[in-house]
Amino acid sequence: MNRDTLNQLVAGAVLAVGMVVSGVTAVRLSVLAARHKLVYTTTATEGQPPQVALGIAMGAFRGIFVNLLSMRAEEMKEAGRYHEAVELAKAITTLQPRFPKAWTFHAWNLAYNISVSTQTASERWRWVNDGIELLRDHALRANPNDLHIHKELAWIFEHKVQGVTDDSNIYYKKMLAKEWHTVLGPPPQYDPGVRDRKTAIEKYVAWLRPISTAPSTLEALYSTENGEIIRELVAALKQIGLPEEIGGYEFLTRYEKDRAAAQSSRRQAYESSFGPNNKAFRALVEDPKFVSAWPPFLAQCRAHLLRDHYNMDPAVMVRFTQKYGPIDWRNPAAHGLYWAAIGVEKAAPRVSVQNSTDFDFVNTDRVVIQCVQELYRTGTIYFDYLPTVITGDGYYVADVDPSFAEVYGQILDEIRTRSKVDDLFQRGWSFYSAGYDNFLRDVVRYFYRRGDIGLAEKYRNVLLTYDGQNLNDPQRNADLARPLEEFVQMELVDRQSSPNVAISEVNSSLLGSFFALRLGDEERFKSQLEYAQRFFLYFREKQAKFTAVNPNDARMDVLGDNFPDLAGITFARQLQLWPLDDARTAYLGAPDWLRQYAFNIMKQMYSENLAREVALGGKKFEELFPEPAGMDAFLAAINERIRIKQLRTPKSINDLR
Repeated sequence: MNRDTLNQLVAGAVLAVGMVVSGVTAVRLSVLAARHKLVYTTTATEGQPPQVALGIAMGAFRGIFVNLLSMRAEEMKEAGRYHEAVELAKAITTLQPRFPKAWTFHAWNLAYNISVSTQTASERWRWVNDGIELLRDHALRANPNDLHIHKELAWIFEHKVQGVTDDSNIYYKKMLAKEWHTVLGPPPQYDPGVRDRKTAIEKYVAWLRPISTAPSTLEALYSTENGEIIRELVAALKQIGLPEEIGGYEFLTRYEKDRAAAQSSRRQAYESSFGPNNKAFRALVEDPKFVSAWPPFLAQCRAHLLRDHYNMDPAVMVRFTQKYGPIDWRNPAAHGLYWAAIGVEKAAPRVSVQNSTDFDFVNTDRVVIQCVQELYRTGTIYFDYLPTVITGDGYYVADVDPSFAEVYGQILDEIRTRSKVDDLFQRGWSFYSAGYDNFLRDVVRYFYRRGDIGLAEKYRNVLLTYDGQNLNDPQRNADLARPLEEFVQMELVDRQSSPNVAISEVNSSLLGSFFALRLGDEERFKSQLEYAQRFFLYFREKQAKFTAVNPNDARMDVLGDNFPDLAGITFARQLQLWPLDDARTAYLGAPDWLRQYAFNIMKQMYSENLAREVALGGKKFEELFPEPAGMDAFLAAINERIRIKQLRTPKSINDLR
């Protein structure tokens, strides 16, 4: 064999080995790329950043190009050139639409890093909301089943917006409440005197059901029973020349502002500022001809907005309401729960032995349980929509919703089955059990402070006997065996500066005091009210710190800045939920300073109906609810406080014209 032949044989062998290795490696790389979703876009479309076309043109080198873009985006952010950083982030996620961590990295950058670099609450909210929209409206459309994106989106809602660590968190909550009050309309009124969780859920399901069953398009809606009159309504709306898209978010804002203004005690003042469009709109709302057309039309508008803009399924919202409880979607924790829970549902069928490490069920489930806990702690929202829409600021207080007390334990076993690090029977101690233990202690304390001793004892018994409790505390059973009052006092040691404890203690004490008025128990009324005030003042002293970025709201201003306002507004809202006779009993038993907050609201609510009954021998409103002394001075003081607060920082004003 000559030298040339030998060289050819060796070269052929090397080539064959190289082809085999290349084939095996290519398969392996393809599997890894698929698992880690390292998939690149191959076409550019009009309107995309120029970096997208350049990255596509670089072919196999585009990975290096994306890394360079990421470093450049970080430099832009550090230099304060936020808009340029965002444009680069758009290019990166466009080039790597199937790479979830690229999306979540840039969303985190927007919601956490860039937001805190700005100086006002409104600027911060814009960046936080941009991070939310990046994941919800774009990332999940490209990766609809990805658990990682669902978890990170849920975490932004639960931690950044619902939490209290950001100086502007109160502003975030107000803006989210305004947005979702607009999208869905006001939720059903919650009666804290009703203990029936099933009834509360049924009310909320009935509220959402028309939206979940609405036709997907207007044309389909026109084919329904009221289709022709709905078609006439839409034509009439177009004729009055509304500047916004009919059926869109701004249209729903107009409708909800009009409804809130019509129900306001200051209706005449608001209507005096109406421009031609609003007057024509009000005429269509009140036209008897269209009474049957408005509800299905609004339901279709809301359903379309949910699906097309918010990437949410109203049918899933109904199902989660049935599973978890009467969810108020103005609460950030509601959205954290939605995205974490739906992420788990979509990911679970795709898990196998080979890919199980790709799914972070543990941390996603923890977001689910944390959101359920937050809905218990803050699920009842008192929110003044109209001032928030008009001035950018309004009343927002979140209270305990006891309807969520049961569901924590109900879903605990389901979540535990997916956890590889929380096997109680192997370890004897569980994070989930520790969380449930703390949750039940809060529930016991809440019901005791509200005066519902029976429910407090019920949940203490659950705390003592539930399967799965941790076994590491030898003192636990002895502490639980203490008399109920002694146990509750022990639970409050070192916890009085917690925002969640403050909300629970103050608001449950206020509700307990108002129930005492309803029952004619003056001593209990005074003791509960005094306790609420002491706790309020203690918490304000320890935690309410104002910041330059949001001078209108203290960082942990979860209860407002004025105890009489908190107590008075809570009292007025409570009276609205009670039957007339019970409301009157509580009103007559209250001191004048509490009556002052309730008088005009009750007058608006009852005076018209009572006036019709006078002819039949009924009593006038003023006889049932006598005007408290000092109303003129009270209203003047309220208006002056509002004026001073509005002057504290400039606001953009959206009037009703």
